[in-house]
Amino acid sequence: MAKNRLRKHKNVLYRLKRVYGLKGNYVKVNSFSPNLETGKVTNNYEKTVVRRIIPVESDLISKFVYDLSYIAAGKNFTMGGFFDETNKMFVIDKKDLSNIVPKTKDHIEFQGERFEISKISKFDDNAGYIFITQRMQTDNAS
Repeated sequence: MAKNRLRKHKNVLYRLKRVYGLKGNYVKVNSFSPNLETGKVTNNYEKTVVRRIIPVESDLISKFVYDLSYIAAGKNFTMGGFFDETNKMFVIDKKDLSNIVPKTKDHIEFQGERFEISKISKFDDNAGYIFITQRMQTDNAS
């Protein structure tokens, strides 16, 4: 019974990849090295080209975030900023990631944009992953 379900999931993934799959990159953070004098952290990345990432429709949400001093100063307005947050889901076949174990500190590059991974869900039969990601745009006009 489990083999039939695995075969069915793989067939569905294959069809989705053929129809909706687009090229993208999965970027894994291998290690980081901090500079103790400047405090700057340098990340070492490993980029894996995924030939067919399945993008799922995205949501665009505008948010306003207050400065920390607003919270600490007893609700007197100090500063804040608007930003647009785009939540997007991606489905990636496990065999496209080869031996990579996905983590939330990694990110996905898709159509020239960087998406930070906020949640990873694995298929029951380990056939693939569903990534819930965020991309933020700030308003530089202020």
